[in-house]
Amino acid sequence: MPLPTEISTTLLLPRPARFDMGKVHAALEARMSANCPPFERLDWHQTQLLSSSNLHLQLRTRDLPISDGQFDSALSSELAGMMHDDLSVAIARHRASVTLRVGTGPRPKPRGQTCPPPSHAVYECMLILAHTAATQVARDCHPLAVHWAQSDQLLSPARFSAMSNMLFPLPLFLHPRPTCREEAGEEWISLDVEGAQHLLDRPLGTDYAPVSLPWMMQRVYAFVAHLRATSLAVSDGMEFATAEGERFRVRLDVHGAIRLRLEELHGKPISLLEMDTQHFAA
Repeated sequence: MPLPTEISTTLLLPRPARFDMGKVHAALEARMSANCPPFERLDWHQTQLLSSSNLHLQLRTRDLPISDGQFDSALSSELAGMMHDDLSVAIARHRASVTLRVGTGPRPKPRGQTCPPPSHAVYECMLILAHTAATQVARDCHPLAVHWAQSDQLLSPARFSAMSNMLFPLPLFLHPRPTCREEAGEEWISLDVEGAQHLLDRPLGTDYAPVSLPWMMQRVYAFVAHLRATSLAVSDGMEFATAEGERFRVRLDVHGAIRLRLEELHGKPISLLEMDTQHFAA
């Protein structure tokens, strides 16, 4: 599937929306010098722009709240609630914002003009550039919340800052949307992983399993990291594990989407027959 030509993130702030563009420029040069040509600082249609020969970063401040409905999709995820982050309060409290947009080419394209999709290598540079810039702006602005559009994920300031030193923060680029069901008095969880299609060229999810949310999230991150590190082609029926006595089986649906099915845990098989197949089968 074609990769997006733009990545955006929005920091929700108390008023006023201010940041130090010089610090953002310095952070990008320090982080991206091995991957991108040097960036030039420009003023561009009432916004600030950092431009290189193949990528640009546009920053826009707004001293007004963003309309409530813009974050409804991100708020509908159960992830923040299960991690005890009530981000609806932060959205209600914000009065300003800084929006960062990373795009292909040295300048933003005029409205209606399209660009060819980037390669995977360029897209990963775009992700790193956006993360580096947003991290620096957050240090200046102290946001109430951060919306990362690529994975449609709302993050608390503490959770976002915890990723500041990660070179390629999968917990930012992947948004595991959890669904829980109860089977025989036991909670089973499954994940649909938003953003995975940008890293793996196909959607990713897990079948229901009797494990905790953090446990399953760590396996999803490990699986994606393994595929990225090895460039391994995904095939139906392949196995994956992170520990002795644990086994996932990869299933591909008719559209090529990946489903991770936990078949063994602590050396014991997981019996899918105990589950209501109308709800739990892949």
